[in-house]
Amino acid sequence: MVAAWFAYLQAAPGLVVGHLRDELNLSYAAGGLHVAAFAAGSTVAGLISARLERWLGRRRLLWSAAAVLGAGVVGLTVGSVVEVTVGSVLVMGIGGGLVLGTVQAALSDHHGEFRTVALAEENVVASIAYLMLVGVLSLASALQVGWQVALLA
Repeated sequence: MVAAWFAYLQAAPGLVVGHLRDELNLSYAAGGLHVAAFAAGSTVAGLISARLERWLGRRRLLWSAAAVLGAGVVGLTVGSVVEVTVGSVLVMGIGGGLVLGTVQAALSDHHGEFRTVALAEENVVASIAYLMLVGVLSLASALQVGWQVALLA
């Protein structure tokens, strides 16, 4: 389920950047920084994940990373200036990258020679979660409750 939550939120920056551009009066370049920040955060996560896993252990790393991802989402939804929203998406990328790597490592270890099946199933769940985000964003728009509700849901 954590992988599905990650996939749901991983797609968010690209899908909400149009709303951010309108709300914060951002240029296309400033809007694009959000997607780049997520990618940069994911890169940082890849660089630090092995050391963090050795230091914290896999279980604590997973839940700590989920908390970091969640904190980034909250920052994105309440941010009212581009520095906060871009910084929050960077935090989302770090937390999300750590969640993804930890979940995939745990699945691989747990399922051994059947890890390819487990990882494929994880990707199916992630795809469904992405589609759910599109649907929830559409519903939030139709109900005029704001894109933030879709992320915090």
